[in-house]
Amino acid sequence: MSWNSQANEKVRSNKEDIVKKNILFLIFLLINLSFPCPIAGVFPSDVETGTLSIYFMQEQVGYEEYSWEEDDMGFTLTVRGRMTEPIAIEIESLVIRLDKSFIPERYLFKGRVSGVAQDIQSFFYEGTAVNTKQVGGQERTETVDIKRDAVLLPNPIFSPYMVLTKKFRCGLQEAKEIS
Repeated sequence: MSWNSQANEKVRSNKEDIVKKNILFLIFLLINLSFPCPIAGVFPSDVETGTLSIYFMQEQVGYEEYSWEEDDMGFTLTVRGRMTEPIAIEIESLVIRLDKSFIPERYLFKGRVSGVAQDIQSFFYEGTAVNTKQVGGQERTETVDIKRDAVLLPNPIFSPYMVLTKKFRCGLQEAKEIS
């Protein structure tokens, strides 16, 4: 056998091995995708979404789109929206994270209040809150003691009241018209 034919045989053998490995990988991938199972702590979650309409003096002045998600570690409320009266607020993102006992873990807000950009990050641990606020280009950090089971109700945003309804198992129902 010549050197060229040995090299060609080796290349052909390597190509066959690569094809076999690719086929085995595809079979493995198809089997894993066919049977959903938790991987690396990721579990299926329950998600509730909706929109709250905001009225002021009998006129709709805004809305809040919310998402309430439950996972194996706790709950997350995510909100986007806007309001024009009585205070102009644009909520790009609001996130409240709670553990399974409804104890707050973090609060994040990014948006505009009366036209001024604001970014607020609060982290909670064992009765201590560390708040970092950026308002109008200036940043301030403060640490305060709070009750461990405090409820976060940032004014004038309405979706966080959902935390109370979930904690005390109050059912939210759509408005019904009775004739």
